[in-house]
Amino acid sequence: MIVLSSNIKLCTFDFMNGKDLSDQIASKNIKLKMLKYYLITFLIIAVPLCLFPIKLFNGIIVLDTSLGEQIFPTKLSLSYFFGIGYEKSDLEGVKDFYLTTQGKILVALILFALPALVAYRVYLSKTPKTKK
Repeated sequence: MIVLSSNIKLCTFDFMNGKDLSDQIASKNIKLKMLKYYLITFLIIAVPLCLFPIKLFNGIIVLDTSLGEQIFPTKLSLSYFFGIGYEKSDLEGVKDFYLTTQGKILVALILFALPALVAYRVYLSKTPKTKK
């Protein structure tokens, strides 16, 4: 039985199956907290990376010159892909710019794996510890 306040009590016994549901309710609460921590951490990391020109990821700029195409490996920011952090004059002669495979992996690790690691850590801290 879960006590919601001093006057309200919630019965967690499933009369159809004869089981106590308090473990399932606690498990759902932990999963919701994990999801909440994942989304908050994702936003804390993604918003600055997508709004500010932080050159962190390996990429390639392809310039179209009179001599032909020239390829320059450089660091790129995610904000460039949203049209933020550069001016139109910076793109004169630029045919294309993109992330390398290493840059894409780093984006995936920072944007998705790091928040998942934080959420998993929260999950481990919230689960009851068993004594051996």
